[in-house]
Amino acid sequence: MPAPKTSLTLPDDWQVLLTALEGTDHKVDRLLPLLQLLNDPENPVLNLGQTLADVLWGMSKDLKESSQLRLEMKDLVEKTAAANAKLLEEIEKISKDLQEEREQNKLLRSRVQKVHGLMVSPAG
Repeated sequence: MPAPKTSLTLPDDWQVLLTALEGTDHKVDRLLPLLQLLNDPENPVLNLGQTLADVLWGMSKDLKESSQLRLEMKDLVEKTAAANAKLLEEIEKISKDLQEEREQNKLLRSRVQKVHGLMVSPAG
């Protein structure tokens, strides 16, 4: 069973990564108007514009990939949590079954001891 979380409990590494990735989604969107201005063929600084455009498109691509990875990671975390819940249920069932077996073994041991006692006691 996982330890209860307190205010002093550090978040898991995947939670930190997801939080960091969520903060990057809309930063490129704010740069797109600049990109359009720099891509204007009538702009005198076309080379600079092209360079910046390439960089921004690269950033956009990287952010889209990281967003996709974040979604995939989130899905994997959810699937893992569901699998863990199923495993926990199985463990609890096995634990309950083992406890029942122990109780039956105690009862059988008691009966065997009684029968053994009757068999070895002098006939009276």
